[in-house]
Order: sequence, then structure tokens, then C-alpha cells
Amino acid sequence: MKTFVNFIQSWGIMFMFSIFATSIYIYVFIGNKEMAISFVPQTALITFVLTWIQKLIFSRRANESNFLIRTFLYLLVVLSAFTGAAFFFDWFDTGNWKLLGLLFALVIFIYIILWGIYHLIQTVETKQLNEELANYKRKKRGMDENH
Repeated sequence: MKTFVNFIQSWGIMFMFSIFATSIYIYVFIGNKEMAISFVPQTALITFVLTWIQKLIFSRRANESNFLIRTFLYLLVVLSAFTGAAFFFDWFDTGNWKLLGLLFALVIFIYIILWGIYHLIQTVETKQLNEELANYKRKKRGMDENH
């Protein structure tokens, strides 16, 4: 159950930032004052798949020594997914290299923000688990000394 809740939490964060970034991109770079409602399910689908891929790439079973490689690999997956979606869903004129470059820059910026959030969450969880483990060891040591 905790895995499912973590997945939904990760997906929600990614979806929220993606919708926010899409809104900014459409308003600032494309100049539209309204976002088509079709972007919402499209973004939900893309972020759902990306969250699933993220869980596979960054599973705890994976070797920790290649974390930076996996981070860069996932960034490439994210860039590919959003670029592919721009082509597939016809979000804008994909022949416009300036808009495509701005999409890349925005995706990388949001990726860095999300990476920081996930890193912070993981750091807090790790600290809590270490504190719980230390408390458990103290209690166990106290119980062993009493017997």
C-alpha cells in the first residue's frame, strides 16, 4: 500500500508541475491566453508513464553508484516524452526550433525543481528511518541489559 501511495504522490507532484509549466509555456512563449482542456488528460497520461519509468529507474534495488547516470538517463527520457508529445499531440509548430529549445529549457528547469523536491523528500525519510532505527537499537539494548 505504501508503494502505491508513494507512486500517487510522485505522480501528483509531477502532474502538478507539468500543468503549471505547460500553462506558463503556452501563455509566455506561444502567446495563447487559454490552454486547451485536452492538455490535461495528455499531461496526465505522460506524467503517469514518466512516474512509472521513474520508479523503475530509481528503484532502491538499483545500484546506488550509478545514480548520476540514472538521473541523466531519466532526464533524456523526460525530454523525449515531452518532445514526442509535442509532435504527437500537435501542441505547437514543432518546426519552430526556438519554441522547441524553450520547451527543452523549461522541461530541464522543471526537472531540476522536481529532482530537488524528491531529493528533499528522500533525505527527510532517510533521516526519520535512521532515527527510528537508533531508537529501536536503544530500546533493544536496554531490554537486553535488563535480562
